[in-house]
Amino acid sequence: MHGYRLKSIVRQLTISFATASMIIIDQHWLAPHQSRLAESVNPYNPVYQNTLAYRVD
Repeated sequence: MHGYRLKSIVRQLTISFATASMIIIDQHWLAPHQSRLAESVNPYNPVYQNTLAYRVD
C-alpha cells in the first residue's frame, strides 16, 4: 500500500513539474512577441494611427 502511495505522489509531482515547465517555456517564448506587439501598437506609431483612422465600426 505504501509503495502505491509513493508512486502516486511521484507521478503527481512529475505531472505538476512538467506542466509548470511547459507553462514557463511557453511564456518565455511568448514574451518577445508580446513585447514587439506592444512596441508597434501604440498611439505614436503612424501605421497604428492610420489603422484606427480607417477602422470600420
